[in-house]
Amino acid sequence: MILYTNGCSWTWGGGLDEHFLDKTPERPIVGVLNNEKRLPLMWPHHLGKILNADKVVNLADGCGSNQRVMRTTYRWLLEQSPEDLKRTVPVIQFTEWARLEIYDGDKTGYQDELGKWIKCKIDVINNESGYDGISDYDGIRKKIQERILDTSDIEDYYRTVSYLYALKGMFNSFGINEFYIWHLSHLWWTWPEHFRNRLYKDFNVLDAFNDSEEAHTQNWKYERVSKEDYHPGILGHKELAEIIYDRMKQKGYR
Repeated sequence: MILYTNGCSWTWGGGLDEHFLDKTPERPIVGVLNNEKRLPLMWPHHLGKILNADKVVNLADGCGSNQRVMRTTYRWLLEQSPEDLKRTVPVIQFTEWARLEIYDGDKTGYQDELGKWIKCKIDVINNESGYDGISDYDGIRKKIQERILDTSDIEDYYRTVSYLYALKGMFNSFGINEFYIWHLSHLWWTWPEHFRNRLYKDFNVLDAFNDSEEAHTQNWKYERVSKEDYHPGILGHKELAEIIYDRMKQKGYR
């Protein structure tokens, strides 16, 4: 079995940099990412152990958007053999719906350089992990802030719904009929009830608690980085894996 995961900093390891960055004389403050230290600390690794997965894929990235999840998932699926696709179970962590990404490369043609994709949220823009250089940082930052601030909640909502149904169709077309989604949005409980019910019916959404903010706090009990930082801590990632597995079983995981 192959466990495929994707998401943002909650799956990448936000807030835990001190545990997996190697400091060097050239980069004494920010350090250098060490995936051999990072990946075993994250919830996908722990969930893979629980599921007895032969392989765990974690394509998450800090500040990543649902748009990025769609793009990188599609690229990954295209690169897999039919045999591997048959034994793949995706567990996708959706993130804040207002985030997006833009391509900072040639505006014509279909060349796709990974380092040219810029992850965007209201107060942050940066390239994918491991890449440097943005053509016009200030100009792009201003453009993104205007774009995000000018977008209404209902537009963000429908865009998120379209990503969900596109993801379902994508998996199905590649022969993957069993997949799970969690942490859909920190505003999930504000959505109209009939919308939430429809998505529960059409997807294996693991956030069964999301009727209110209070329920969110009560049901997702895990160690966090700090009182100010809700990202899971080292122990929190292990606890999160157990919670996700329990929800998967509730949804009929084979």
